[in-house]
Amino acid sequence: MLEDVTAELFDKTGNRCDVLRADKCLYYPSSGAFACPGTVTIELDASPDGPLAAAGQGSGVAQSGPLRLRTSKLAFDPSKSQVATPETVQLTFGPAQAAAVGVVYATRDGWLELKNNVSLEWPLGTASGSSEVASRNKSAASGPVRLPPSGVGDRLVVKASRLRYEQSSGQVHLTGPLEVTEATRHLTAAAGTVFLDRQRRVVSAALEGGVRARDTSPVNPLEAAADCALGTFDPASEQLKTLTLKGNVMGESRRRSAGVNDRDQAAIRLAAGQVEVDFIADSRSNVPASGGSSFRPVVPQKARARGDVHMALESIAMTSAGMRPQPDRVRRELMAPEVLLIFRSQPVSLWRVSTNGTGSLVLASGEAGKRTITADHLSITFDRHSRPESLQGSGRCHLVFDPPPGPFKALPQETFSEELEARIDSSTQQLVEAKQNRGFEFHQGDRRAKADRAYYSAPDQELTLAGSPLLWDSESRLRAEQVMLHVGTGLAEGLGKVESTYAPPRARGPAQPVDTLNIIADRVAADRGRQLAHYEGHVRAWRGFDVLESPWLDLYRGQRRLVAGGGVVASLLQPSTAVSGNGTTVPSGRRLRPPGAPPVVIRGEHLIYLDDQRQAQFDGHVRADAGDMTLTADGLVAYFSAPAAGPSASMKDGDATPLIERLVARGHVVATDSLRRATADQAEYWSAEGKVVLSGGPPVLYDAEKGFTTGHCLTFLTRDDSLLVDGGDQSPAVSKRRIAR
Repeated sequence: MLEDVTAELFDKTGNRCDVLRADKCLYYPSSGAFACPGTVTIELDASPDGPLAAAGQGSGVAQSGPLRLRTSKLAFDPSKSQVATPETVQLTFGPAQAAAVGVVYATRDGWLELKNNVSLEWPLGTASGSSEVASRNKSAASGPVRLPPSGVGDRLVVKASRLRYEQSSGQVHLTGPLEVTEATRHLTAAAGTVFLDRQRRVVSAALEGGVRARDTSPVNPLEAAADCALGTFDPASEQLKTLTLKGNVMGESRRRSAGVNDRDQAAIRLAAGQVEVDFIADSRSNVPASGGSSFRPVVPQKARARGDVHMALESIAMTSAGMRPQPDRVRRELMAPEVLLIFRSQPVSLWRVSTNGTGSLVLASGEAGKRTITADHLSITFDRHSRPESLQGSGRCHLVFDPPPGPFKALPQETFSEELEARIDSSTQQLVEAKQNRGFEFHQGDRRAKADRAYYSAPDQELTLAGSPLLWDSESRLRAEQVMLHVGTGLAEGLGKVESTYAPPRARGPAQPVDTLNIIADRVAADRGRQLAHYEGHVRAWRGFDVLESPWLDLYRGQRRLVAGGGVVASLLQPSTAVSGNGTTVPSGRRLRPPGAPPVVIRGEHLIYLDDQRQAQFDGHVRADAGDMTLTADGLVAYFSAPAAGPSASMKDGDATPLIERLVARGHVVATDSLRRATADQAEYWSAEGKVVLSGGPPVLYDAEKGFTTGHCLTFLTRDDSLLVDGGDQSPAVSKRRIAR
């Protein structure tokens, strides 16, 4: 029996010394074994006091102070070079303390194993290599280091079923179930390994087997899960530097505000194959720690997620009055092969998210429908409440606008460009505006558009195209200096140098004539639903050789009707004529206007053209000029022939242009040519024969050479001086002529 025992235990190299102290000890000289029934203290890697110390052979490990173990009923087995006890054990190293039931320490091989119910407490704010810790360990002659009571959130607590410490490698193996708690943060895993440097400072830690983490902070709660996790630490401060989560990574972060009924303002959910997070000490925040010291908590600086990344961002749309949450929740989903996240430190919140590789963002709400944004590179900026407020895209940007559910199913709208900038209202979380540059395209059903750039305004539901914009569908094309699309109503507007073409679809069977209508103007408003296009400002329309000019024009595509007003001028093609062998004038078989056969020019205040009836109705101070003949009236109707059909019909030779068959004028009709002037209530002009038929009034013809003629009906030809007079049954013909004396 030995009393007041001090034993020095060396490793197999003799370079490491452990010191054991006990009040009493039973020693067996034959075997070298001993047992300590009372309290025992062991200092691992202590400074030796024996012969080896005198020879200058101390520990080869740089020390910040010994690792001190305190227990009872300890026995030493020299055959295994192990000391062991089944009793409760307390372990102190640096500022940390550990407790367990049962311990085995291999003095020769340099490993220590805590057998059961391991509990480890590591105060924050005091690094193990600090002078404060070294002085405290040096002054403690025996017994565990007693730390002041822990403050809130200033210590790290680890619980495990077993702990094994390898002195040579500086590794601490923890067998689960493993629990780590620090303030509001809690982590669990099946097992873990902590890596220490030569001064027993934490360098890194690895966890595996269903890693789960959560932060129950009332403002920013967080949950995460992964197959395994690896953290690296700054040895000097022992603060977390990086955290890597691998395998089936799932995370959820919520942002709360006590002023909004303690409800979530925003939530971020992340799924990926791997996530790497970089942390930084918060330079603007000092948290009180034990012993009157303080430490700077770490906050996430940036994170990189890889492997089929899926982020869901959900927020409550807020109103400006009282910031009360609306019932409609706004959902954002981001998918990409790799995502970079950058955080703010004060307050801790998401600042920017960028994709590496093609990213797709879905913006969905019950009121606005769904918006899907895809680009080779996406970058999203968030406000201090982790709500999206702006977005940038580059390289093959693709936007899809799906309308909200309703009684009428609207077609989705798609846009394409090389560059994209969008702004999101952080309160309502609705898309406010979007700018798209370089190679912009718009698709909706058979409707297409393209331009150099485009601007979308959500409040106005307008898409403005600039830079050589072109809008077209299966029957029409529109060019202008600027084109505006009202995506909610289908209305399109063109401003400045408007050019439009309308070509009805070809019928099946033999080739049909190309019946193309062309219109230029200063501006246009086209209502796709009503199939109405309204043109204003220096309007000029033509089809084939027929031309119309007016201050404004309305085109009803569905009714195939055209309305113009404000002073109309129309130049209309009429059939050419040929002379037969006997000298009479007959219609030509060819529809092309030959030289010397001018078109009919008609002027009036108002025009209605009906394509199906092939007639044009002019009203208000109408004047028609057909070669040498001029016709004025209150109103006039022009009747057209059907356009030629067949393989030979084409716009190249003018065969597709409908020709004027006749003009019917009514009300205060006056017809004149170079020598004659006629008045009547009605006049019919047959363009092929050049024939004018006057009736009503009664008609009166004044001839400069032949005098005055009237009757029930007068017919004369504009190409010669022939006149046919029909007196009728009740009104005989009257002719007065001057006779030369």
